[in-house]
Amino acid sequence: MIFRALFTLAVLPSVHPLGIMSAGEWLPSIVTADNIRRYQDEGLIPRHGCRLPGPGEVEPHPRDDERVLLLSHVDRGFSLPPHPFLLDFLAFTGSQLHHIVPNSITLLASFFSLCEGFLGIDPHWNLFRTIYTIKPQKIKKSGEAEINHLCGGMFLAKRQGVQYFTSSIPDSVKNWQNSWFYCKVDTAPGTRTLPPYSDVRLTDSRGWNPRLIAAEKQQVLPLMREVVNMKNKGLDAMDLIA
Repeated sequence: MIFRALFTLAVLPSVHPLGIMSAGEWLPSIVTADNIRRYQDEGLIPRHGCRLPGPGEVEPHPRDDERVLLLSHVDRGFSLPPHPFLLDFLAFTGSQLHHIVPNSITLLASFFSLCEGFLGIDPHWNLFRTIYTIKPQKIKKSGEAEINHLCGGMFLAKRQGVQYFTSSIPDSVKNWQNSWFYCKVDTAPGTRTLPPYSDVRLTDSRGWNPRLIAAEKQQVLPLMREVVNMKNKGLDAMDLIA
């Protein structure tokens, strides 16, 4: 289920303790051991291998066998092991989990639900590209050129004119960058998992939205007809995230 919302994001000042503008930057984690236990008891994160940031850590520094997870993303449908489509998406865009805004995690999870639960197929890349466009989220610092947010430098937007479910999720989630913690993952050779953490910003979005060729559009047509048919019969966005 998406939107468990076990974790309440605290309203923090708009400025990082080190004086950095907090928009798009990491904030010191406010995740507690009680938070971790509650999510573990719900089966939302692994029972073993989770670790809180150390004293004084204001941004992530995971060990080699750890990845940085966010409870804001778990609340919206992320889970381990990562969905293969999500791993493909990260590889295609050159992104990491923290680059994706929380509400786009909801859109990804609901797309998985649509494909697997209603269409009876694996998540379909060309269908995804028909419905969504991938956009960078930028910030302009005083006297500098625009740069992508470090956290949340990417979001999904429904393409204009596409008949798809109307989303009622809020446009943004405040201070979600303070919901991070560490979790061990299987790094054995041949195992697919989240990429190792990097604090590099996304910089090049030019290849994120290649045009569908005619054959790909023909492939998607019957799937979109079925989506529209289900929508007309009463299926809505909330059914995909329930």
